[in-house]
Amino acid sequence: MKFSLPEYTPADLHGNAVDQLGQFDKILDEAKAKGIIHSSPNNERETYDVESQRIRIQTMASRLFLLGYLADKIEPEDIEENLERIKSAVMEFQKEAGLKPDNWAGDITWHAMDEIVSFESDLSDDHWFQGREINQASEKAIHRGIQLRLWSLGLCEKKPGTDFDILEPSCLSKFEEMAKIFMLIPLDYKAGFDKQTIRLLYDQERFIKFLAQRGSDDKKSFRLNTKEEKDKEKLAERFIVNCAKIELWLLGYNVKINGKNDFEKNKGNDLYSAMKNYFINFQGINAAEAEELSEKITPLFFDGILADSEDKEKQGLPDASLLIAREINSEEEINNAWEFIKSKGLRLWDGLKRIWGWIKRIGSRVFSFIRENLFIGFFRFASKSWKIVARGISNIINSVKVYVNGVLYTPDDIFLFSKDMDTVAVVNKNLASGAGIIRLNNQSAAFSLACRIVALIFDSFKYLSAGFAGWARLLYTLVKEYSNLKNLYTDFMKVAAQ
Repeated sequence: MKFSLPEYTPADLHGNAVDQLGQFDKILDEAKAKGIIHSSPNNERETYDVESQRIRIQTMASRLFLLGYLADKIEPEDIEENLERIKSAVMEFQKEAGLKPDNWAGDITWHAMDEIVSFESDLSDDHWFQGREINQASEKAIHRGIQLRLWSLGLCEKKPGTDFDILEPSCLSKFEEMAKIFMLIPLDYKAGFDKQTIRLLYDQERFIKFLAQRGSDDKKSFRLNTKEEKDKEKLAERFIVNCAKIELWLLGYNVKINGKNDFEKNKGNDLYSAMKNYFINFQGINAAEAEELSEKITPLFFDGILADSEDKEKQGLPDASLLIAREINSEEEINNAWEFIKSKGLRLWDGLKRIWGWIKRIGSRVFSFIRENLFIGFFRFASKSWKIVARGISNIINSVKVYVNGVLYTPDDIFLFSKDMDTVAVVNKNLASGAGIIRLNNQSAAFSLACRIVALIFDSFKYLSAGFAGWARLLYTLVKEYSNLKNLYTDFMKVAAQ
């Protein structure tokens, strides 16, 4: 199914500044309604509105299938005819995750699902655990997540299915054995359904670190704590292969996460081809040496991945949006990006952290060999910028209402405004503090910053050079100005939250 950007309602901004602000607000609203940017739904109707929420619905369907709430995978072109099945699966997940079973997926449901499926999200202590143990209210959902993770790592024969039941402690035996083979845990450690074990199971970066550390001196073979037991060696090999698949998948390569030990050295094999491509492009190794390195999976591979995962500053990268804007700089490219992300589900949400780390290390060269990551980043930044600008417009509108209505209420004081902006404060006589004055100052500061946020994107949109039209013009502007918007928004939140 081919996707292209929807029709654009021509918007020639005209009239005074207030009129133009209203027109621009409508443009942003239409971008949300048509699903051109990602936005969180506010109710059931919005959750399942395919036009505006297609990518989100598709991602939920993929996650619900992986967790066993759906019997089969729903393809992008079949989303609309399967909405009722998806709704039922969402409600079942909510019940098993200890959430309000309201049948729609707002941020709470979305993040809970993300945490037990994603390789890059953290588990919430407050939701999934009570002290050191699993929260009983969310036990069945996280058990599904545990089986899914074990299967992904090659430590379980199948993913959860529709007939899923609470796991037996014995299902952790292979994980415990593997962790001891690679010295992740002491030899007397007993794995159980507790916070420490589950957090270890979900710590993909720790696995990479220990795989790299268990290398021989030349990093070409693993030092395994197996005492030459063949079953343990097979288990270790299967784990190694599947950890490699996960890392390559997160970088955007076309490999399948399926729990199998199916690594083969042949030029038609997806895993071998991805390994070779990784060494050439990410590590800068020549083709002949890359072929030799890809004959088997060694600690050298995980050493290279580790250099990225240990770069704790990778999450900053405020200029990544500028790199992307320089690469995606035409209507054709923006439409290509749109077509790509509309056909993908989990790819839009998982793997971006890895790519940002590599951008910091080797620059925009990353984009030339996995261009899809560029497309993903483009729409992620556009959506983030949209939220900042929408918040700024909302603050301006609310602030104007305060002054038009002539009154600002705070918990302890009332401020009255005349048309010439003289202000009268009605202060609670029992309070000697100047808290009301501080709130008024913060209100004014937030209004000023909101105006700067909107003016930045508004002016850039109005005066963008020729070559962009319609939604491409808006999307490019949002990505290009993300770094500046983020800085203003940080200041805005400091005063708006007080």
